[in-house]
Amino acid sequence: MSAPLLAAQGLAFTHPGGRRPVFEGLDVAMHAGRVLTILGPNGVGKSTLLRCLAGLARPSTGTALFEGTSLQVLNDAQRARRIAFMAQSAVEAFSFTVTDIVLTGRAAHLTLFDRPRAADRESAARALQRLGIAHLAHRPMQALSGGEQQMVRMARALAQNSPVLLLDEPTAHLDLANQRQVLDTVRSLAAEGFAVGMSSHDPSHALACGGDVLVLGHTRAVAGPADEVITPALLREAYGLPIDILRTPLGRDVAVPDFGMPH
Repeated sequence: MSAPLLAAQGLAFTHPGGRRPVFEGLDVAMHAGRVLTILGPNGVGKSTLLRCLAGLARPSTGTALFEGTSLQVLNDAQRARRIAFMAQSAVEAFSFTVTDIVLTGRAAHLTLFDRPRAADRESAARALQRLGIAHLAHRPMQALSGGEQQMVRMARALAQNSPVLLLDEPTAHLDLANQRQVLDTVRSLAAEGFAVGMSSHDPSHALACGGDVLVLGHTRAVAGPADEVITPALLREAYGLPIDILRTPLGRDVAVPDFGMPH
């Protein structure tokens, strides 16, 4: 396998004033053409890890590198041309249209006083079309549902056209059909040569995307190919409840948690 586009070794992060690190000793490698899914229960630092890998948070120890260059020596625009980051949620202070929001993903390709060009508008339109939300283009962002806003934030990351995409719970708030749309997009981006990292609470998403997985637990982290790492034993250790891996009649593996039965 070729050298990773984005890598980190011995990564640790402690919040200011915190007594214990959120995580420590993490090794991460993201390769062109592969998906990395980060799994784990609440509170283990999935979002913080993605922010460290995006250069938006400074790790306590370790360094994130893009093609061997530390992200900390790059300015905001330089990092954004290399890595697109989609936050889990955001509050839009102004009632910009969806197109305006997605166009902000092109900011790294413009100078301070540039206006979006035709090519930038085409990139924004393609991102909306790819996610099946072109019909929202002229709607105010604040008028959308939480799930629709989540899709718009992903479109903004796609419009950035960076070789690495880091998506923090891109399927949060989405119905099943839109979850499938996001997973289809993640798979197709990897097939086109992008390195895609995403966090999720659903191990089935990692199984559906293939590639690599990093399971963050409260006591240890395990990384490797998804079909090797995701086992009932490891999932039970990480999440604290039984989770079976079942194969559907179509030959797809899915993770099925034991949520109990109605009385």
